[in-house]
Amino acid sequence: AYYLYPAHRPAGEELLGQLERMTAGISGLGGEAHVSGIPILTHELKRLTRSGYAVVSLLALGLVVLVLSIHFRRPGRVALVLAPLVLAVVWLTGIMALFDVQLNIMNVAVTPMILGIGIDYAVYTMHLYFQSRGKSLPLVFRTGGKALVLSTITTTVGFGSLVMARHPGLSTMGLLATVGVCLCLLATICFLPAAITLRERILER
Repeated sequence: AYYLYPAHRPAGEELLGQLERMTAGISGLGGEAHVSGIPILTHELKRLTRSGYAVVSLLALGLVVLVLSIHFRRPGRVALVLAPLVLAVVWLTGIMALFDVQLNIMNVAVTPMILGIGIDYAVYTMHLYFQSRGKSLPLVFRTGGKALVLSTITTTVGFGSLVMARHPGLSTMGLLATVGVCLCLLATICFLPAAITLRERILER
């Protein structure tokens, strides 16, 4: 058996394809060839991380939508609850692109966490609004807003401590989680009241 160990990280998919063809050629001569080493392992981990990230994020979003649909039952209400979360994720993606923050094996877990944590703010707000029977939206935020802010502070303190970690993956994980949770709160406070008011005006017509 032959084992090939690249001396440096392969520069892209084309070089990896060449290495695979080389091993196939060696295997065709009667020997068994394998490409191994840290560069190959790093590339494989990145590939698995990208594919797993998409699957896990879609699965988490699908489960969130399913639970909301069972609970609220009406598509309009489900859309209202989901809108601040979607908006916060879009903002977070834009911030990551603006500051060139790359996903890695550690911080890739942030998106499913934000989907699970960030949706709570809109759910609690909608519950308070329906319990008040739509009488006073400002009162809902005066009473429930303090709880939302306090929940955000405790969550960001927990995740924010990871920012001080020396490991870059843990540090960016804490940073993205902190920013993402704060964006969920901001979207809930700024967007959800306007969306609820617009919905009520449309229903009144």
